[in-house]
Amino acid sequence: MRILFLMQIFDPEPQFKGLKLAKILRKFGADIDILTGFPNYPGGKIYQGYSIKIFQKQLIDGFKIFRVPIYPSHNESVIQRILSYISFAFSSFIAGFFIYKNYDVIYVCGPPATLGVSAAIISKLMNIPLVYDIQDLWPDSLSATGLIENKLSIIVINFLCNFLYKISSHIIVQSPGIKKILVQRGVNKEKITVIYNWSSTESSQRRLISKSNIKKTSFFNILYAGNIGSAQNLKNLLHVASLLKDKDKSIRFYILGNGIELAELKRIRDTNKISNVFFLPRVSEGYIYNYYKKSDALIVHLKNSDLFKITIPSKTQSYMAFGKPIIMVAKGDAANLIKKSRSGVVSNPADPNSLMKAIFKLKSMDSSSLIQLGINGRDFYYKKLAIKIGSKKLFVVFQSLIKK
Repeated sequence: MRILFLMQIFDPEPQFKGLKLAKILRKFGADIDILTGFPNYPGGKIYQGYSIKIFQKQLIDGFKIFRVPIYPSHNESVIQRILSYISFAFSSFIAGFFIYKNYDVIYVCGPPATLGVSAAIISKLMNIPLVYDIQDLWPDSLSATGLIENKLSIIVINFLCNFLYKISSHIIVQSPGIKKILVQRGVNKEKITVIYNWSSTESSQRRLISKSNIKKTSFFNILYAGNIGSAQNLKNLLHVASLLKDKDKSIRFYILGNGIELAELKRIRDTNKISNVFFLPRVSEGYIYNYYKKSDALIVHLKNSDLFKITIPSKTQSYMAFGKPIIMVAKGDAANLIKKSRSGVVSNPADPNSLMKAIFKLKSMDSSSLIQLGINGRDFYYKKLAIKIGSKKLFVVFQSLIKK
């Protein structure tokens, strides 16, 4: 079985379906090559040791990596982001005519959807099955986050996505809600498989939960770790913190990460003297667990949007694998996952009273009850969501297409 991975983001960039997935699939018997760009995510600057070339071939852990030109940009500029997407779609499309013919399956993991369109054309011309792994539902996510608001642009993107769904031999989605939406849009449900995302660092998270992980102290520490953007609506979290700073001085909020709204959140915190909110700079994945361990609860926070009812943020799996109680501020699939796993509490988004109620519920629990929530989440993760579970399901999809 020869598989070509087509990914705009790939190792050494943070990509949870990158090199680790390829290594597991190789153990199953797959021979995998990767077509990607030159590493620049998330900072938008080419990594040290790399420079943009017309074409570069390298070997990483026995895998052939084909790198093609890309316009590096991941900032808030819509035009620059579009240039980044289109540049890689074009260069990978050209490279495809030279390397695609040797493969049994093309595996595309997005976003962006633009790279899937180029792969779909090559797939059709060369009669190679295409597996499209949808991480963000386009154009829904673009309009929900405000990246693209022009109606004509959204219509064009929607047309391209529908073309991609039709051409794809099989589609992988990360939640039941996305599958439901695609079926409503006319995609055959038989060619859609739900494979939940896994934690990108689960190998370093596998550990037993002990009483030392959650020990009652004078403070109840709540940690948010991840991107700080409009989709997360952390202004609501600051509002709740402002309401609680006089009601219960033992509750503290820590926001770890970076993003386009970080400066605005700091301004709101300082202007309103919200003394129970602390900002922490972004750290590598190897260090983030020190902050997880010191926290009493980990929070996932999304704004109130229909799109986020079918979205499960990747930090959810990371939190569950670590084994800490989770506060899920979201509706739909993400909330259902917490309820099903019995790993935390759920709050309605953009509802300060609901979030305060959820926080007080956790805070009122004794240490053993908090530990049990963490154990529930960790056990559920390794039984249902771990990389060995998801990669096996993906491999079965590849096998079925080759047999056909």
